[in-house]
Amino acid sequence: MIGRAIAWILLALALIVAGHDALNYWQTGTYDPLQLGTLWYQVHRASLNLVQAVVERYVHPVLWQDVIFPLLVWPAWLVLGGLAILFGLLFGPRRPRRRRGFG
Repeated sequence: MIGRAIAWILLALALIVAGHDALNYWQTGTYDPLQLGTLWYQVHRASLNLVQAVVERYVHPVLWQDVIFPLLVWPAWLVLGGLAILFGLLFGPRRPRRRRGFG
């Protein structure tokens, strides 16, 4: 249940960011998508710096350089939408239980 709620929230955020990018394209005539790192920095810059320090210091610097940082320069709507799909698939609707009969 919580996983599906997270999937819907991520999908809503992806649509909001995609709408922001579309409006920006309509106003300027150039497609310059909002990057995930820029969005995160605008929302809460201290947590971005903290996550970088923790990952580089306590997990592994290569994880930050080769996995997380490349994701931060991707369009935010793409990453958020991808995470929404992933959560939706992982925590999607459950299959109905079959009732056991007596005969």
